[in-house]
Amino acid sequence: MLGTGDLLTQLARCCNPVPGDAIVGYVTRSRGVTVHRADCQNAVQTGERERLVDVEWGRTGQLYPVSIRIDSWDRVGLIRDISTMVAEDRTNMASIRTVEHGDSTVSVFVTLQTAGVEHLTRLLSKLEGVKGVTAVTRSAEGSVKPKSAAQGTPRRRSVGEP
Repeated sequence: MLGTGDLLTQLARCCNPVPGDAIVGYVTRSRGVTVHRADCQNAVQTGERERLVDVEWGRTGQLYPVSIRIDSWDRVGLIRDISTMVAEDRTNMASIRTVEHGDSTVSVFVTLQTAGVEHLTRLLSKLEGVKGVTAVTRSAEGSVKPKSAAQGTPRRRSVGEP
């Protein structure tokens, strides 16, 4: 958990926000404030809108886990090409899992340690260029906790603060 004054703050596992994402805080009943991406269905569709609070990114510098899904035609060397692309970008791959489909396609679920949305966008663009890849999207599957909670934490804004 991340400290923000007298409130505890944690990043939501359902949407894994990273610096640069539009975010919103949700005041939980027992765990302080959970920070979600502003487009996260868990935050947007809450029946208790009064529990949503404005938050913003503070200092950055830590790595954030982001799960992505890569859909591709199944072929020899696909995982190698994905791993090489990620390694050449000097990005850590925390996990990888594949799901084969019956139509010669495969979904590859990868958790990457990213510095923020700009870093993630660059990686997604590069991965779209891998031979046979048909789609690359963020995914909620395979989420892991942030590597460090020392920096890059969201901070709560007071009502009326810019």
